Amino acid sequence: MSGSSASLEAPLGVPFPALGILERALAIAFLAGVCFSFVKVAPGIGSDTQPTALLFGLMLLACTRTVNFPWPIAFLLLTALAGLPLLLLDGVSLVAVRNWSNYVSAFVVAAVSWKLVRADRALVGRGIYAAVWTWFTVGAIQTFVSRQFLTFLLADARTSESRGVVALAPEPAMYGQVCLLLMFAALMVLDGRRRTIAITVAVVQLVLFSRSSMAVLILLLWAGGNVIRDLGARGGLRVAIPAALVAFASLQLLVAGAIPGLQGSRLQTIARLALQDPRLLVSADESGAVRAASIIYAVAGFFSSWTIPYGFEAWDAFTPTISYRFAFIPVVPGGYRPMSGYGSALFELGFISVLVLVAVTGAFRQWFGSAWLRHWPTILTFHALLFTSVPLATPLVGLILGVACAHLAGPKYSELGGKP
Repeated sequence: MSGSSASLEAPLGVPFPALGILERALAIAFLAGVCFSFVKVAPGIGSDTQPTALLFGLMLLACTRTVNFPWPIAFLLLTALAGLPLLLLDGVSLVAVRNWSNYVSAFVVAAVSWKLVRADRALVGRGIYAAVWTWFTVGAIQTFVSRQFLTFLLADARTSESRGVVALAPEPAMYGQVCLLLMFAALMVLDGRRRTIAITVAVVQLVLFSRSSMAVLILLLWAGGNVIRDLGARGGLRVAIPAALVAFASLQLLVAGAIPGLQGSRLQTIARLALQDPRLLVSADESGAVRAASIIYAVAGFFSSWTIPYGFEAWDAFTPTISYRFAFIPVVPGGYRPMSGYGSALFELGFISVLVLVAVTGAFRQWFGSAWLRHWPTILTFHALLFTSVPLATPLVGLILGVACAHLAGPKYSELGGKP
């Protein structure tokens, strides 16, 4: 990791002292808000994602004099500031403020995570490890005992018998997204046996408990990308061929209903539709159609306006005006913003959204150093995940970007806070 060793030696901002009692208490509350962002803290907020991480993150930022953030995090701050004029033009309505706050939250969580992992990596590691097992435990109880277990902690719980359970998320798709993000976080913060266990537990609950077809697709994209990348390496074919055979056999078993617990599931239905005719994923699956439409309409809006921002209140009025272009999609997306992280940024911010794309890529560039191009499967998968219904304000997204900017990989990896 020679490309980032120089920046490891150079302090970024004010040096980080050991966490005091107040900072440690706030840090624990912040990590809880990051890992369990859907657990409601107050009634009437009107959002699946709760502002817990943002509130405790602001408190932690107030406890430090650090202003010289790494440039990817600074780009997230610039994104939020650049969106401020659009907010004022929209009249500072509740909807506009809530949409704009997504970009504020992304910056705050990334900045605090960057500070926190440099101050006490062990605390962050223990938090991620505990979160993986907590999500697994709740998911397992809901799968095998009661589907309503702890759902009273959520603002809403949306599922059905043919879908997976929600654990501590509003719906199975979001549960699957959390599993993916926890997998990324474990990959970056943990090491050794604990990292292997955490990633395995995250993948198991993603497939068997959440049964989210989109999350499984993203997972396969990451795994397939790594196999393709390693084809040219010595022994690459010895790994690629068995992996391809296992994937093919697993797909056939899923379609045939031979995998215990997945018979009659929505994941099985999606797999059958994909093999029969991929176009049916849009025309015959309403949930998939809404998600696909959000991405397609948002990208179309980005280019049709010549990258001029639409602002934070134009989505619901915009989508009917171009629905004639996409007659193959049986639904017209509505709501107050696109159901896509990057889609929302492209539509609302226009050319300003490039800052977000560059910031995410730059964070992973800092993480992987000079070898960052070799890790294209991970970077591409994370970008793909943010094109789905994962909001940029999702606290685990900010944590991953903050950790990536902390330069933990390489020889300095074990020197920041001890073994988690």
